[in-house]
Amino acid sequence: MAEADVEIEITPPGSFEEEQKITSPEDVPRLLVYTVHHRETGVLHLRNEQEGLEVFLTGGVVRTLRREDGNHPLRTYLRNEDLVSEKTWVGIEKEHREEGIRLVDAVIQTGKIQPAEVIRHLQSAYENAFLSAFLWQNGTVSFEKGARIQEKNRVPVELDAAELLTEGIARALGNKGLLAWLKERNDLHPVFIREDGLRHLNHREKTLETMLREKSSSVGQKMAGRSNSDKIRIARLLFASDAAGLVSWETGE
Repeated sequence: MAEADVEIEITPPGSFEEEQKITSPEDVPRLLVYTVHHRETGVLHLRNEQEGLEVFLTGGVVRTLRREDGNHPLRTYLRNEDLVSEKTWVGIEKEHREEGIRLVDAVIQTGKIQPAEVIRHLQSAYENAFLSAFLWQNGTVSFEKGARIQEKNRVPVELDAAELLTEGIARALGNKGLLAWLKERNDLHPVFIREDGLRHLNHREKTLETMLREKSSSVGQKMAGRSNSDKIRIARLLFASDAAGLVSWETGE
């Protein structure tokens, strides 16, 4: 698939093509939001003492994830469900490695699992792995820009970026964290510096998007009279836009 022809105008937080330390709950969400929103192509490497995770993106779409321990989610599923023996799995991996057949196709060819079930399981496994990365508060992260996944390692799964970004942010910061982040900006006016500023967010939030684009009121004024649930949703949207580098914070007149 060709890389999306999108000019990247904004520098991401930190030197994210150099390995950098994760020092706060905001670090990983910011990088994940940035790479998806700006339609980056490459591999995001996350590592801590317990695990390593590689997130492959093409044009901002998460194509696949790989744990550095090499334990593929299909192997875990097939062995746990007793659908294939370890010997059969070794044969599947050999066929994949030596003949260049996609692992997904090699698994389906065994006849032990239907294609729809394979896709459904991988979709769930990748979504959970992607969301778990939002919770990392230590370790290191770097982005290998331009790197692409080999065809034999590609899987026919595309993750819903809008849903996952907003859900991941909610998990990472929590309701109290989101409200505290919003309160720190109470007297500031969020101004979107690109017209597509909220393109990556949940389409169900169009009413809030319209409200956020209104430039003449501060965060505090926007929050006046709103319920806590609305405040949390607004904080989530603003955090995502800020993480993507699409908001400037002004003091107003």
